[in-house]
Amino acid sequence: MVQMRFSYWKASKFIYFIALPLLITCFGGAGKVSAQEAEIRYSFIEPHESAVYYPGGTVYISLQMIDSRERVKSVAFYVAQPNSGRPREPFFIDRDSREGWAARWMVPLDAQEGWYRITAQAFDRNGIRKGREISIPIMVKSPQVRMNLTTPVNGQKCYEGQTLTVAGDLIDPSQTARRVEFYVNTPQEISKEPFSTDRMLADGFSAKLRIPRASPGEYSVLVRAFDKEAGGNPLAEARARFMITQPEMGLRIAEPQSGKIFYPGQKLHVYGEIYDPTGKIRKVRCFLVRSPRDKGSEPFAIDRNVKGSFKTVCTIPYEIEYGSYRVIAEATGDDEKAAALSRREVDISIEKPVVNMDVRVPSNGAYYYTGEELYVNVGLEDRAGIVERVTMVLYPLGDPMSPVASFTDRIFTDGCGTVFLIPDKKKNPRLGQYVVEIVAKDGRGAPLCQKSIHIEIRE
Repeated sequence: MVQMRFSYWKASKFIYFIALPLLITCFGGAGKVSAQEAEIRYSFIEPHESAVYYPGGTVYISLQMIDSRERVKSVAFYVAQPNSGRPREPFFIDRDSREGWAARWMVPLDAQEGWYRITAQAFDRNGIRKGREISIPIMVKSPQVRMNLTTPVNGQKCYEGQTLTVAGDLIDPSQTARRVEFYVNTPQEISKEPFSTDRMLADGFSAKLRIPRASPGEYSVLVRAFDKEAGGNPLAEARARFMITQPEMGLRIAEPQSGKIFYPGQKLHVYGEIYDPTGKIRKVRCFLVRSPRDKGSEPFAIDRNVKGSFKTVCTIPYEIEYGSYRVIAEATGDDEKAAALSRREVDISIEKPVVNMDVRVPSNGAYYYTGEELYVNVGLEDRAGIVERVTMVLYPLGDPMSPVASFTDRIFTDGCGTVFLIPDKKKNPRLGQYVVEIVAKDGRGAPLCQKSIHIEIRE
């Protein structure tokens, strides 16, 4: 028993001190090769692990490599689909390291949803693998393409000849949509051919539809996105209803207002708004008639520059009869003989002008001396605003044909005035009673109101 223990101890000592160093010496070269192989290390810079892509998208692949002895001469890249083994053939081999080891993989349009694995393997010039194979998982999701129509809104009214804008937003994170087609459907049939195609989808989609001559009713516009510039599969669609109706043209008279009073010689301003979605209204004619039964009356003004509104003006004749009148505005097109497209009426009154005058200075019975200044100040009440000038004359009592001084004032607001220099005895030897005559006149020169003030001139 002792002998057996001694033999085991000797054998163990022999292995530890003699055989193990011999093994290390003989196979030391293999240990150095492993160290060199360990110097070749590489990892993914992109894509990032679990990054999400969509069919039609591009996966950019780049590596960071440590290869001090430059043994790697090529890198092969593989893609493994969900629930499949490692592919036999790489989809790309990079043999040029001047710009780094990189590749691009276009996600197929028909790629199924799930986890994919990008794999990279380095090789030397003899095709021998160098370094460990590395891989990274990425996710491919089904394209979430959505379309949002901003115009037209559901139920929007349209008219013959009008241009309808069809536009909206394309939510396409995978950027798989290549074109958008626009269709218009009638109440009787569904259109098979698009009326427009948009391939510039960076800022959404848009098209113009000229409303044709069609029967009134409910129509619809359909927009579809496709994954190819020609043919392909539809990715998403959106639709909206619109109504084709008869044009609702009209106008509104904002001024004058119903029941307003005017006076002969006063300015009559007529203006208002036009509602014309089809753009058929070309001009607006305005009439001033005694009653709706008046026939053959000519318009007093025509506005030929109608763009959403109209505006005309005339002067009420001085010889017009007082009483009730009607202002008529008619919207017409290019045809002079055609019936009015729209018509509005407003009732007004034309009354005798009321002009009052108040002579503040001088007062009746005042006396002045030769060579003295005579101030005249007059206040006016002119609600019609038809007084255009005021004439002031100083003449001897009973002799209006021999005026001593006169003045006409054309600029005033609610009054006017002037100053006369009473002549001395050498220029006007007549002393005694004089008259200051003040007359307010209209644009024709006809007197509207007159005042006479008696004064005395002394030596």
